Amino acid sequence: MPKYRDESEQAGLERLKKIDAGNRNRSKRYLEKVRKAGFKQISAFLDAEAYNRLCALRDAGIQAGEPLSFGDIIGRLLVPIVNVDDNRNINIAVKDTRGGDEIPDYHGKELPQDERDAFLVMVGNRFPGKENSQKRADVLNDAGLPIKGQKGEWVRGQWTSKKTTDHIGSAKKRLKK
Repeated sequence: MPKYRDESEQAGLERLKKIDAGNRNRSKRYLEKVRKAGFKQISAFLDAEAYNRLCALRDAGIQAGEPLSFGDIIGRLLVPIVNVDDNRNINIAVKDTRGGDEIPDYHGKELPQDERDAFLVMVGNRFPGKENSQKRADVLNDAGLPIKGQKGEWVRGQWTSKKTTDHIGSAKKRLKK
């Protein structure tokens, strides 16, 4: 240990070491407490705009008399849009920002093949990719678009992700002819 000019400087450094050790112990106790409460710790990099918005939400909470930590804010923002089902699949509710046509209601309506194909292609274009296959099936079921059953009859509300993908591909081919 280096020698210091006077004993007061040495005593000051010793006090700082004790304070630092106490801070480490207090931090460890706090982390243990919040982990026991079921919280998880993360570290993330944010761009300046996201950080400023997060700070604005925290400041608004303080001004409203409800101080919120960054963890509280992030938790409140994520919980309504992220749903983890029993099979541990994660479903994220994301707004469709592409806008466009409203989904028509086909319950109780008979459609000619070309209209049906046009609707299938529109749904396929609006929700592209493998990750949206179940969303496409849900949209078709909600819209009441009929599908041919095993006996050749038209039935509603039985779209699956595989049937949806197959029928959209066939509809695109028919519309190209």
